Amino acid sequence: MKKDKTFNINIMLKRVFEALETTYKEKTPNLVFYFSKGVPAKMKGSSSILYFIILKILQHLIQKDKLDEILISIEAPDEFLYKELVSFKITNISIREDELMPSLIERVKDDLKLLDNATLTYSENNGGSIELATHLATSELGCRRHYRMPSKDMLNKNILLIVKGRNLALSLTKMFKYFPMNVDISIGKYKDKFLINNYDLVLIEDSLLNGDLENLIIEDKEINKVQFALMGAKNIDYNINIPMIFLEKPVTQGSVYNLLIEVFNKNESV
Repeated sequence: MKKDKTFNINIMLKRVFEALETTYKEKTPNLVFYFSKGVPAKMKGSSSILYFIILKILQHLIQKDKLDEILISIEAPDEFLYKELVSFKITNISIREDELMPSLIERVKDDLKLLDNATLTYSENNGGSIELATHLATSELGCRRHYRMPSKDMLNKNILLIVKGRNLALSLTKMFKYFPMNVDISIGKYKDKFLINNYDLVLIEDSLLNGDLENLIIEDKEINKVQFALMGAKNIDYNINIPMIFLEKPVTQGSVYNLLIEVFNKNESV
């Protein structure tokens, strides 16, 4: 068994997406992450084996079905004392168990033996789901809050999310409320009932940033100090006429933390 090493869960999941992006290019599904509040940013375990198993599971799903979006929940106990069971649950799978699991188990069975008490199971819950579970240790002993803002003045800011889909909206809302932040959601497009002047940060998904919204932001920036961030794919020239902080997809708990630090305090990052 490989020696356990400290790794950052956010970076590991980003690497999984980058590997999928390299393989499938324009056909890469969107990954939407849901983090439970007990998941540490930095853990100890066989991260390379974990990485390859998650990657193989996602590759298998993509090969079996044409997916535009994959939902992944990362769950751990709220009180993560030292070594706890951490699960990676992929939900809303339309493929039947008998069509999916035998070949998937065959594909990852040797890797599973290298993880600490790892299991891979299928459930009819959540529209059909696959759950990979293994024991991981926290590298932050005694830490009950894994992403801590450097100042209380950075808490309870007003955030507006302008996003296309409900799954991403729910994911982002959970991540921002961790800190905690006050979150409003405008799904599908910017709606006038959300007065931009009322917010400290407005996060806009790239596909929803049009000329009208851009002009509204330009007018708004002349009269107050609202910050704006654009969420999208890397290596794209968006050719926008206003300064905006960039949040790369797929979004993790760590990248939301880093965004908030960049907007409200420039002294820390994860």
